Amino acid sequence: MNPVHPALARLARAAKEMPGQDCAGALREALSNPAWLRPEHRIGDPTAYMRHVLYVDPQGAFVMTAITWLPGQKSPVHGHQVWCAYGVAEGELTEERFHETNGNLSLVRTSVYKPGEIAVVLHWSRFIERYTYTKGHAAAMAHVAWRVARIAVYY
Repeated sequence: MNPVHPALARLARAAKEMPGQDCAGALREALSNPAWLRPEHRIGDPTAYMRHVLYVDPQGAFVMTAITWLPGQKSPVHGHQVWCAYGVAEGELTEERFHETNGNLSLVRTSVYKPGEIAVVLHWSRFIERYTYTKGHAAAMAHVAWRVARIAVYY
């Protein structure tokens, strides 16, 4: 893997030096100047959102990806337990958050995130979500995840 893009260097340092802590400032800085988002990161897959690996920590502590969405694409309703931080670099994403009770999901909130906004910074908490992209040509989000523990898809 190539070295980290200079525009993501502060975020990589924060991810490495402060695992499990808030790196929102470094993420916000990366989103405010998405020079790291190259033309190939804006290419989507018509069948599903697409992940582009930006950087993998040499010790395997975290990975940075750009996730590209085309209009009309949705993620499945899913939950995972992971320490992660992510935000929108281009386009707008709609996030639906759900709560599970006895195997039933209920919608808790719907949020729309615009360029430069951080969708979430989670500290090893379990959450269930779905993302939808409906406007423009493509949307891209920066995602940093530390040691993914578990992912489950809900139907």
